Amino acid sequence: MSKKFRVLFMLIMIGLLHPMLEHVEAESGRISGDTFFGCTDLDYHKKLTHYAVQKDMEAFTKGLTDGLLLGKCTLFKSGEEVFLVDTALFSDLVKLRRKGDTVEYWVIIEAIK
Repeated sequence: MSKKFRVLFMLIMIGLLHPMLEHVEAESGRISGDTFFGCTDLDYHKKLTHYAVQKDMEAFTKGLTDGLLLGKCTLFKSGEEVFLVDTALFSDLVKLRRKGDTVEYWVIIEAIK
């Protein structure tokens, strides 16, 4: 298959799909409180959650502070509009992004309403 044909085929497919995409709505929500944090790395989020479950607040605070300083984590504000990007199987975690932003964060599902 020639390159021109593939490009033409893709343009036709995009043209056919575009009207259908106008009716698809992104699943959005709002952050339900001021106590929620998110991390770009799923394993890092799980590590921080593990510290909290162990009630090791010193390790949790240090880990979250490090994550915030390195740009790996963020703190959400109550009422912030977010969009659901992904879910983790067999866990209560979801991946969100803020409206107007491209950075995606893993948070506990209770963070959205």
